[in-house]
Amino acid sequence: MCDENLKEIGNYAFYACRNLETITFNEGLEQIGAQAFSNSTKLSQPIHLPDSLKTIKYTNMSWTFGTDDFSGESLNFIYKGETYKYPEIIELIGSEE
Repeated sequence: MCDENLKEIGNYAFYACRNLETITFNEGLEQIGAQAFSNSTKLSQPIHLPDSLKTIKYTNMSWTFGTDDFSGESLNFIYKGETYKYPEIIELIGSEE
């Protein structure tokens, strides 16, 4: 679980953490950095995003979730009680390059 006071997860924070299987985001988290979870291939689904999330950063077409050979399109996310695919969730929440 992320610290309850955490507002931002930085760029590449969990990049290539191949053994990372689950993550619980705190309510209050506002931003996930570019490629923060790229190549973290064992993340279980769906990935629950906090209602407080405002921005998911990305760099060009380098997704924040997914791998070098997998752009994350089959990932499922739950946000405000609804299920979304990736990159649809980027469009919904907002993005920043």
